[in-house]
Amino acid sequence: MNSVRDVLHGRASQIAAATSPLAPDAVASIAGSAGRARRKRVAMTSLVSTVGILVIAAVAYAVLPRDNDLSPIAPTDSATPSATPSTTPSATPSNTAVAPAIVEGFAPVPQLPASEIPWGAVGPGWFALDYSDPVDISMAGDSWAPTSQLEGGVSLVSPDGTWYAAQPHTALGNGPAIAWDGTSLWMVRETASNMESVLYHLELVNGRTAATQTVPGEGAGRLFPFADGSSLYYAWGGDGIANSVVAVDKTDETGGCSDAGSGLWAWDAADMSFLYNPSTGGLVCFGPAAKSDKTVVTSMNVTSLTETKSINTLKLPPWFYTFLGWIDDDTFYFARLDLATGVGTDAVFRYDLRDDSITPVDLHVYDDLNDNRGSGYYDAVSKRHIVAQQAEDGWYIDLYDADGGAVASLTGACAPDKNLLPAFDFRTSGGRLMVTCPASGTVTLFDLADGRHIGKWELPGERRAMVLDAPDS
Repeated sequence: MNSVRDVLHGRASQIAAATSPLAPDAVASIAGSAGRARRKRVAMTSLVSTVGILVIAAVAYAVLPRDNDLSPIAPTDSATPSATPSTTPSATPSNTAVAPAIVEGFAPVPQLPASEIPWGAVGPGWFALDYSDPVDISMAGDSWAPTSQLEGGVSLVSPDGTWYAAQPHTALGNGPAIAWDGTSLWMVRETASNMESVLYHLELVNGRTAATQTVPGEGAGRLFPFADGSSLYYAWGGDGIANSVVAVDKTDETGGCSDAGSGLWAWDAADMSFLYNPSTGGLVCFGPAAKSDKTVVTSMNVTSLTETKSINTLKLPPWFYTFLGWIDDDTFYFARLDLATGVGTDAVFRYDLRDDSITPVDLHVYDDLNDNRGSGYYDAVSKRHIVAQQAEDGWYIDLYDADGGAVASLTGACAPDKNLLPAFDFRTSGGRLMVTCPASGTVTLFDLADGRHIGKWELPGERRAMVLDAPDS
């Protein structure tokens, strides 16, 4: 592994270090537009503090081809889609005569009982919030061991900010809930370590009926469901991110980049569901070429590996590239990282699957993004670029339209650690954004269309909040 790869190993291995899915908790407050200036100062501080590593990366970068690093395919001029955010329907309680109230065992927020959940409307735009005992499953041993029985409960939060007390942990069984597919909660029943990441034995618990289903095989790292009973996972795999699928009906024709014989390099975001195209089942892998330092781009359908194919070759190694999100069913954004400085991207491209053309895009919203302090991606549902970073005085999330025009700048207090690693978490679903922070014990919900503040809730006490988003499918 060369020196540049060492730098990226540290980045990607954060996934393994963050396999305790209960690290983030609660927060946020909306504010003005002063975030970007502060964030640039933090990025420069980080640049000085890591100058030794960056000099090594710059030297390695200098000896690699920089210009014309893409395959020689003629660009195709096509307009970037305009921003027309979709609207998410609000929840409609079945009995409006029932008043929200504090429910013992659940988050101390007035909420409606489980009998009032409008299950026919639950889907994109909804979030599940697990408010329970803090637990660290990242220290799993080398043999399988059961997780503990937690106290607390899981609530559902609708797009308009209505809370519902869904299931207590006494009904869910042992272990933390680490994912939600819009129907069932994914519970970790047993854990073990393979020295690179934590492995899970999983069971699904229906959020409405509490009926259970066993998930065969093993999950790892972070799980992001894409359909009822099916979830992608991402974990450090030794050389890039290991990515596969766990599902109740798992077959040999179901998998991810690892199963397709390709790697996956991308920014490590708390919510990596932007990598998946719900309309086509599409996933794009950026992996190392077999006999060179180039990057092989692989297109695949996670439910049918027979559709997997190599579609292009890029001239730099895979750790120079990151997937930025689907634009529509046929096009996606990806970026070339600026490893010479260690901050942001030095180029953004649009890839068109219809003719495998690659077009440079004049998009600079990721230029100042420090990869160790935050993450960014394009959300196809809201047609918004979401760029989030941790700074000394809190978190900053900037929203841009598809062309890079500023939409809103959100910020909130959230104390980082001494290395300024992100202390906050954020999830997107159905045009909604939920931000949490353990330091302040609050949860805030925003509308991605314009950054409108929908609600903010204080969750004091020793229990922790873990937010899970419904898939956009």
